[in-house]
Amino acid sequence: MADADFTAILIHLCTIQRRAAATADELGHTKGDYVDSTASVACRLETYIGTGRYTERIADAKSLVGGFILMVEPETDIKQGDRITTVVQSSDSSVVNAGPFSVLRVNRADDLEELHHLEAEIDLVSASDR
Repeated sequence: MADADFTAILIHLCTIQRRAAATADELGHTKGDYVDSTASVACRLETYIGTGRYTERIADAKSLVGGFILMVEPETDIKQGDRITTVVQSSDSSVVNAGPFSVLRVNRADDLEELHHLEAEIDLVSASDR
Protein backbone atom coordinates (compact mmCIF):
# COMPACT_ATOMS: atom_id res chain seq x y z
CA MET A 1 0.00 0.00 0.00
CA ALA A 2 1.24 3.48 -0.85
CA ASP A 3 2.12 5.90 1.91
CA ALA A 4 -0.26 8.72 2.88
CA ASP A 5 1.94 11.46 1.41
CA PHE A 6 1.92 9.76 -1.98
CA THR A 7 -1.81 9.03 -1.94
CA ALA A 8 -2.45 12.71 -1.24
CA ILE A 9 -0.99 13.69 -4.62
CA LEU A 10 -3.22 11.26 -6.53
CA ILE A 11 -5.72 13.96 -7.49
CA HIS A 12 -7.25 12.15 -10.46
CA LEU A 13 -9.34 9.05 -11.14
CA CYS A 14 -9.19 7.02 -14.34
CA THR A 15 -10.41 3.81 -15.93
CA ILE A 16 -7.99 1.09 -17.00
CA GLN A 17 -9.11 -0.95 -20.00
CA ARG A 18 -7.69 -4.24 -21.21
CA ARG A 19 -7.94 -5.85 -24.64
CA ALA A 20 -10.65 -8.51 -24.66
CA ALA A 21 -10.21 -10.82 -27.65
CA ALA A 22 -7.39 -9.92 -30.01
CA THR A 23 -7.67 -10.77 -33.69
CA ALA A 24 -5.58 -9.92 -36.73
CA ASP A 25 -6.96 -7.70 -39.49
CA GLU A 26 -6.37 -8.27 -43.21
CA LEU A 27 -2.89 -6.71 -42.93
CA GLY A 28 -1.91 -8.81 -39.94
CA HIS A 29 -2.21 -5.98 -37.39
CA THR A 30 -3.57 -6.98 -34.00
CA LYS A 31 -6.98 -5.53 -33.25
CA GLY A 32 -9.41 -6.07 -30.46
CA ASP A 33 -11.99 -4.37 -28.37
CA TYR A 34 -10.98 -2.89 -25.04
CA VAL A 35 -13.18 -3.44 -22.02
CA ASP A 36 -13.08 -1.80 -18.61
CA SER A 37 -10.75 -3.69 -16.31
CA THR A 38 -10.74 -1.32 -13.32
CA ALA A 39 -12.70 1.90 -12.83
CA SER A 40 -12.12 4.81 -10.45
CA VAL A 41 -8.38 4.15 -10.12
CA ALA A 42 -6.64 6.76 -7.99
CA CYS A 43 -3.92 8.31 -10.16
CA ARG A 44 -2.07 11.44 -11.18
CA LEU A 45 -1.72 12.36 -14.85
CA GLU A 46 1.32 14.50 -15.62
CA THR A 47 2.70 15.90 -18.84
CA TYR A 48 6.32 15.01 -19.43
CA ILE A 49 8.42 17.73 -21.05
CA GLY A 50 11.96 17.04 -22.13
CA THR A 51 14.09 14.38 -23.69
CA GLY A 52 15.87 11.32 -22.47
CA ARG A 53 14.33 8.11 -21.25
CA TYR A 54 10.89 8.88 -22.74
CA THR A 55 11.97 9.31 -26.36
CA GLU A 56 12.61 5.79 -27.61
CA ARG A 57 10.19 3.88 -29.82
CA ILE A 58 8.42 0.91 -28.22
CA ALA A 59 7.32 -2.05 -30.36
CA ASP A 60 3.57 -2.15 -31.05
CA ALA A 61 3.04 1.31 -29.54
CA LYS A 62 2.65 2.97 -32.97
CA SER A 63 3.72 6.29 -31.51
CA LEU A 64 6.70 7.94 -29.92
CA VAL A 65 7.01 7.30 -26.21
CA GLY A 66 6.50 10.41 -24.18
CA GLY A 67 4.03 13.04 -23.47
CA PHE A 68 2.33 11.72 -20.33
CA ILE A 69 3.13 9.86 -17.13
CA LEU A 70 0.39 8.23 -15.05
CA MET A 71 1.32 7.59 -11.43
CA VAL A 72 -0.68 4.95 -9.55
CA GLU A 73 -0.50 3.01 -6.30
CA PRO A 74 1.87 0.02 -6.29
CA GLU A 75 -0.88 -2.62 -6.16
CA THR A 76 -2.67 -1.27 -9.26
CA ASP A 77 -3.18 -3.86 -11.99
CA ILE A 78 -1.82 -1.99 -15.02
CA LYS A 79 0.18 -3.50 -17.89
CA GLN A 80 1.82 -2.53 -21.15
CA GLY A 81 -0.87 -2.63 -23.84
CA ASP A 82 -3.69 -1.49 -21.55
CA ARG A 83 -5.61 1.68 -22.26
CA ILE A 84 -6.45 4.56 -19.95
CA THR A 85 -9.69 6.47 -20.42
CA THR A 86 -11.64 9.22 -18.77
CA VAL A 87 -9.15 10.89 -16.45
CA VAL A 88 -11.15 13.13 -14.11
CA GLN A 89 -10.46 15.31 -11.08
CA SER A 90 -11.26 13.28 -7.98
CA SER A 91 -12.58 16.42 -6.24
CA ASP A 92 -15.37 17.32 -8.68
CA SER A 93 -15.29 14.72 -11.50
CA SER A 94 -14.44 17.35 -14.13
CA VAL A 95 -12.73 15.76 -17.14
CA VAL A 96 -8.97 16.32 -17.32
CA ASN A 97 -8.46 14.26 -20.48
CA ALA A 98 -10.86 11.71 -21.99
CA GLY A 99 -8.09 9.84 -23.82
CA PRO A 100 -7.83 7.11 -24.74
CA PHE A 101 -4.17 6.64 -23.88
CA SER A 102 -2.09 3.59 -24.67
CA VAL A 103 0.11 2.23 -21.88
CA LEU A 104 3.54 1.95 -23.48
CA ARG A 105 5.52 0.82 -20.45
CA VAL A 106 5.06 0.46 -16.69
CA ASN A 107 8.00 1.38 -14.46
CA ARG A 108 8.56 0.64 -10.79
CA ALA A 109 9.36 3.65 -8.62
CA ASP A 110 11.30 2.25 -5.70
CA ASP A 111 12.01 4.02 -2.44
CA LEU A 112 14.90 2.53 -0.45
CA GLU A 113 14.54 -0.86 -2.18
CA GLU A 114 10.76 -1.02 -1.65
CA LEU A 115 8.13 -0.51 -4.32
CA HIS A 116 6.74 2.99 -3.72
CA HIS A 117 4.43 3.39 -6.73
CA LEU A 118 4.10 2.64 -10.44
CA GLU A 119 4.65 5.11 -13.27
CA ALA A 120 3.06 4.28 -16.61
CA GLU A 121 4.41 5.94 -19.72
CA ILE A 122 1.33 6.66 -21.79
CA ASP A 123 0.51 8.38 -25.05
CA LEU A 124 -2.72 9.46 -26.69
CA VAL A 125 -4.07 6.89 -29.14
CA SER A 126 -4.42 8.30 -32.63
CA ALA A 127 -7.93 8.49 -34.09
CA SER A 128 -7.06 5.83 -36.68
CA ASP A 129 -6.11 3.32 -33.94
CA ARG A 130 -9.25 3.72 -31.83
